[in-house]
Amino acid sequence: MIKIIMKISDIEYDGFIDRLLDMAKEHPEQLNGAKIPPGAGKMLKMIPRQQKNQMITDILNRNKDAAIPQIQQVLTAVMGPVAITDMDISYDRNAACPVSFMIEASQIDTGYIINNVMPGFYVQENGQKIMGENYDGPLDLPSVQSYMRQLDYRTAELLIARGMSANKTRLMQDISSGFAGIGIQMQLKELHLYVK
Repeated sequence: MIKIIMKISDIEYDGFIDRLLDMAKEHPEQLNGAKIPPGAGKMLKMIPRQQKNQMITDILNRNKDAAIPQIQQVLTAVMGPVAITDMDISYDRNAACPVSFMIEASQIDTGYIINNVMPGFYVQENGQKIMGENYDGPLDLPSVQSYMRQLDYRTAELLIARGMSANKTRLMQDISSGFAGIGIQMQLKELHLYVK
């Protein structure tokens, strides 16, 4: 399982609010019978930014069942088939990046990532750092891919997390573009990946 922590400095809230309202219409069961009043989007957009940050954090944490498929769609576009088992969003008004997403992704398809995603993030100069001190093989991409295909799932997952971490800029751009594709514009400033 890979744990992904994204720190966000800014969210363009008009699009985000529209997306949340769309999600609420698609999943009315999440509202426990409550109706969305006409003009709700306009009223929500007038709320000050700090209150929006807190409100959005609360809404997404309470409605994980509706939010997770949307986030899973973004990560699948970036990483290939993946299942999100949990997510949590926190807000700290005093932090440089006030909104933090924690996502736990399991059942990643290591073979798909090695074959199709790795060419986009692997940088040979970082190869030894990614592969570890015990690896003494060639560091060109085809050799590293061939080696990783022979590894057990857990070890391959660890090397994938290391590789993505070594080229975070590309990964952050891909994730930001993925969220933009579902109508959420945001400034992603930090990204951390861990294997649990």
